Amino acid sequence: MITADSGHMTGLPPFDVEIPVIFDYLDGGTWDSPNPSVRPYITNSDAVLSVSKQATEQASQLNQNVTYLPNGADITRLRSASGNVVRKKYGLLDATVVSLIGLGASGSHYFIDAVRKARREIPELQCLLVGDSESVVQSLDRLPDSIREAFVYTGPVPYDEIASFFAASDVGIYPVDATPYDDGRCPIKIFEYTARGTPVVVPRLREVERLDFNNIVYASPEASSFAEGIVEASKRGPTQDSKVEKYDWAQIADRLDEKLRSVSQQV
Repeated sequence: MITADSGHMTGLPPFDVEIPVIFDYLDGGTWDSPNPSVRPYITNSDAVLSVSKQATEQASQLNQNVTYLPNGADITRLRSASGNVVRKKYGLLDATVVSLIGLGASGSHYFIDAVRKARREIPELQCLLVGDSESVVQSLDRLPDSIREAFVYTGPVPYDEIASFFAASDVGIYPVDATPYDDGRCPIKIFEYTARGTPVVVPRLREVERLDFNNIVYASPEASSFAEGIVEASKRGPTQDSKVEKYDWAQIADRLDEKLRSVSQQV
């Protein structure tokens, strides 16, 4: 039985059953010490799957059977994809494309002002926004037309097509607030941009620093710094990093399978 931190909705799972109970540890608040809501899961489960090194260290305070199982990427699909169709469809053939794929971002949407500032040095810069976010749409709708024209909002797209949007990107961004919570997250888009070799602008987050990918451009989580990061990233160009290969979904699935088999033999 695999469970997540859903006790506030469903109550705690039974831990005294005759099958293994595994806690899938995805979120941890500040990551300094386990939140009260997750302590029963970590303490009573037969094993813990942790999405980040931060989560691993935290959970290991309460359980000795913790396995690091991060997010990943479909590396073969991403590397073989072409962005030509996307660039043609959205009028981006001559653009330098900075993208946010999956619209998780700071509530202040400082990336919008960052793109505006970066365009002063890169006039052909266009920002490709892929996903579904009412708040992003509202922020875009408040922009003057002269600034709004720099943004292409696609809405949600089928997963089978998503690799082509990464392939169409010259620069990626992950414009979060760099809170203690963000420090311990494991953002999928970082792995996906890295699989393509695309430079990606990110606040200095502990978990991202631990990944140590060579395509990361660090910037403070505010418009001026992120604009400088976008300009710097656009000058770098693609950079392949073999470290990302161990985060292929197939390898992660194999590690999960191995862990499930191991736990089933122990209980």
